[in-house]
Amino acid sequence: MAFLVGGANSLADTGYDIDNSLRLDFASSAYLYRDQVDPTSEGQIYTVSVWNKICFPDGQNAVLLEGGDPDGSGATVDETWIMHNTAGTLFFQDALNDATVLGKQTASLQRDVSAWYHFMLSVDTTQGTDTNRLKVYINNTDVSADMTGGWPVQNVVHQLNKQVSGSAQLEHWIGRHMRSTNYSDMYIADLAFVDGTQLAPSNFGETDEDSGIWKPKAPDVSAWGDNGFFLEFKNSAVGTGASDTIGADTSGNDNHFTSSGVAVTDHTTD
Repeated sequence: MAFLVGGANSLADTGYDIDNSLRLDFASSAYLYRDQVDPTSEGQIYTVSVWNKICFPDGQNAVLLEGGDPDGSGATVDETWIMHNTAGTLFFQDALNDATVLGKQTASLQRDVSAWYHFMLSVDTTQGTDTNRLKVYINNTDVSADMTGGWPVQNVVHQLNKQVSGSAQLEHWIGRHMRSTNYSDMYIADLAFVDGTQLAPSNFGETDEDSGIWKPKAPDVSAWGDNGFFLEFKNSAVGTGASDTIGADTSGNDNHFTSSGVAVTDHTTD
């Protein structure tokens, strides 16, 4: 798969081939989900990397990854997510007791529906310097300082990398908010979640020497952590998460995602 990245005017010859992506369709109520497991780092250190192609420049909240308790209600609602929102920007939110603790939104707009964007969220809330606790990158550019909303409190625990037992089991969801019928229209490829390490864009991409375009590369991840996963969307089979379905985790952790509303035809080469 060649990538037209972030409004660039030519295609990059990647050298590293991403053969497939997943199309998520709002009308089909399509999304993926899995139970989180006991993490290597309890909600404090993690990285999210995803290649994303939006289908609407605005007017829709497209959830790239959300963590929390889907059965929560009222004051029991705790959740953390990263998404491309209705304003046409990348948005991060952490909420506790159904109230926003931290909401950060990029100043720049991402509205090119012909382009693949590389979005990254890189977190280590144990850092002493507040601006190092949360990093957001778009196509290898650190946009963190331009985002509204402040910085995480030191040692705060996010729901994107947390596990609890019993009826309050936390989950990861892709393409849908947990407590609403807010689904997404988008394409995603090479979705990586690393538990226990705050990584940089160079772990997932590189600059093409000829075009200067940011392009994907094979993930350089030494340890995925117990709760980590890597979704390459290699398979077309849908339903219960397994090594031969579209939500297969190829990190070696077997943290497979179950699909709902996803058709075999949503396994695409775009």
